[in-house]
Amino acid sequence: MKKGIIIGGAGFIGYFTVNRLLEEGYEVTIGGRKQPEAGLFSDKVLFQEMDILTVPEEQLTEIFKGKDFVMLAAGADDRSLPDRPAFDFFYRHNVAPAKRISAAAKSAGVKQLLILGSYFSYFERKYPELRLAEHHPYIRSRKLQAEAALAVASAEMNVMIIEIPYVVGIAPHLTPLWKPLIQYVNSPFPVFYPDGGTAVITVQHLAKALVWMAENGKTGQYPLADANFSWKGFLQLLQKNPEKNLRIIPLPQWVLKLFMLPVMLYFRLRGKETGVHPVMFMDIQTNKSYLDTTFSHSIFPDDMAFVKSVFKEMVEKCP
Repeated sequence: MKKGIIIGGAGFIGYFTVNRLLEEGYEVTIGGRKQPEAGLFSDKVLFQEMDILTVPEEQLTEIFKGKDFVMLAAGADDRSLPDRPAFDFFYRHNVAPAKRISAAAKSAGVKQLLILGSYFSYFERKYPELRLAEHHPYIRSRKLQAEAALAVASAEMNVMIIEIPYVVGIAPHLTPLWKPLIQYVNSPFPVFYPDGGTAVITVQHLAKALVWMAENGKTGQYPLADANFSWKGFLQLLQKNPEKNLRIIPLPQWVLKLFMLPVMLYFRLRGKETGVHPVMFMDIQTNKSYLDTTFSHSIFPDDMAFVKSVFKEMVEKCP
């Protein structure tokens, strides 16, 4: 029986990945600060208490011995609002743990290491003129996280950086991530939103891809997606009645950047800093931040009906 450990396995993505691995016959261990709530997983799922911010590398090596794969599905995302300077926070939560886990996995003889990152690191490579890592502390941390993990890759251990776009779906123990936007779209108020668009992946297909990577993946960076949507098309699917034509008032990039200036000042006065620069992030938000889905659909099907059904389920769960 193959064995693996998912650090952060009780989270949104981890929940679906753990269950997918069980279906494939894996012995799965969840690593985290506290044990998952009773009844959330099968009794077959093991638990290993650890704090990835402080656990020594030597202890991790012992934990990882005998595991076929290690997956890091924990960290800080761009919604975090830490004290200034934000990069110190993101380094501590994203880069430092990846360094310890990568070194420990190699020492333990692990064959497959998966680091769950962000598709912003893909765009950092694709659009060097935007200098995303320079301007956005969160994106810089994801870039450095990937570099640190890939540096220990070898013929004996594959290291895969999974660059994840916006994820849709709902876990039974968590509030839907998209609840505020769903409520806004279905409110009586006018919908103001920028032009542009984004790549999207369902959490079910992401879990399937992660299991495939744990078995077959080779060292590299992998942006994954089900489909690409304009923001208008994305918001359309967040309606209670997605067939109804949603009227969106588009906001030009310069208006969005102007609006973000007082937001930046407000955070600065509070001693806070966002993971993405509010003004410069509008260059991404108003862009068509799309991904090539060819590789993704070699792992899971190109099934728009399923994608829409996941949107529908998510919307129905939000009052």
